[in-house]
Amino acid sequence: MLLNARGMQFEDPASAIGKDVKDIYGRDLGRCIGYTVDLSGNLRTIGVELGTAFQEYPADRISLASDDEGIVTMPEWKADSRRVGMEKGILDKRLGALTKMLEAGEISQRVYDEMHKGLMAIRVTHEQLSRELVKRLDSLEDSDDTINAFLAKVKLQGVSEELTERAVKWTADFCVAMKSMNERERIDINEILDMVTAESASPMEPIPSSDQSGNEEPIGQAGVHSEPEVEAEAPPERTPGLGSSRSFGSSEE
Repeated sequence: MLLNARGMQFEDPASAIGKDVKDIYGRDLGRCIGYTVDLSGNLRTIGVELGTAFQEYPADRISLASDDEGIVTMPEWKADSRRVGMEKGILDKRLGALTKMLEAGEISQRVYDEMHKGLMAIRVTHEQLSRELVKRLDSLEDSDDTINAFLAKVKLQGVSEELTERAVKWTADFCVAMKSMNERERIDINEILDMVTAESASPMEPIPSSDQSGNEEPIGQAGVHSEPEVEAEAPPERTPGLGSSRSFGSSEE
């Protein structure tokens, strides 16, 4: 079978040519017109044709390939989320544990800096993925609005008896099916957002420095301890994160 995201492949890769290609939500993407392989002979990409449009999909976006069901691909955001790994809560726990290990003298400052840099790189990737997911949610909402507007025009022309009742029903059924696909994708996106974002934005954890002198009082001029200034501070504003509850229901016409 054709190479999918887990490394399986067709016994005869050429048999993929001509097969229908859908995404995991059931949307028709076209048909496979060819494929490329890497230096080891494993599938690298497939080429998909839909009318005059052409799209190339990498192998890690193929979730299923069979003679019965054709080729099924996953959205780019889902493939990206699999590459990122590590939920936001686990990432924060590891950052906290790393700091405790440094303070307890279990690791050196150099080891801390290297491991902290790697964990912070994952956090940045989480933020990039979150922006990508929110952008896709907006796109799905725009898609639903476009479908609703078209269906409203069709229904209007049905009421005015310019279109038959049968034609209106067919259109309505197709529109409901398309919006159902959008809703299933929307649910999956929100689940990923919940994993990679916090309910509120948290500040970046400062990197402990090996030359910190502890909790010494500030020293003023001539070695005299300066009195700390007492100033009332306003509580910090709570900033909602990207993973805050944002619902996108699909309105039925």
